[in-house]
Amino acid sequence: MGVDCPVTLRGADGTLFYAKAQDLSATGLQVSMAQALEMGAELELTMKPEQALVPPLEALVEVVRVNEVGPGSYEIGLSIKEMRPA
Repeated sequence: MGVDCPVTLRGADGTLFYAKAQDLSATGLQVSMAQALEMGAELELTMKPEQALVPPLEALVEVVRVNEVGPGSYEIGLSIKEMRPA
């Protein structure tokens, strides 16, 4: 499902990353962001859409794909490992 909403990712060390969700499925999502993430990294994801069509999402995710689409522009594939209460 195509989405367009802000996403916050928190690394194990507490580092925050900001991205924009582009696509969401039952098992993962694709986000666009200005920096690459390490393959296999596990992050805490928070997505709170501005429109009520998509409910808030909090989950533990794993980086499964990193594609550079231009200078300072990346598409990141994230696999949902565990859903968290939003």
